[in-house]
Amino acid sequence: MLLLLFLLIATPAIAEPIDPSDVRVIDGDTIRVYHQQPNVRLVGFNAPETRKAECAAEEELGAKATRRLRDLIRAGHLEFQYVRCSCLPKRKEHLRATTEEIAER
Repeated sequence: MLLLLFLLIATPAIAEPIDPSDVRVIDGDTIRVYHQQPNVRLVGFNAPETRKAECAAEEELGAKATRRLRDLIRAGHLEFQYVRCSCLPKRKEHLRATTEEIAER
């Protein structure tokens, strides 16, 4: 039993196709997947804040990042991969559009 648990934990995560309708953009670097909590933070970038912006410029840039992420997700050809990490409270995830990381766009 312990060996089985270890194998499950040690097995690398595999990216799986995901439909754009199953992804809701919360802000420029956070999404909700399959309409379930908790929200997940995307790996690879840190977008400006929208809800807790420190100034109008940050809020505007955060809104722009959010719109861009929505556009990329609507375009489809997505793959989703859960990534284990010690970052709390949000989980980290990979979301790919075709073969590129969204963080690289």
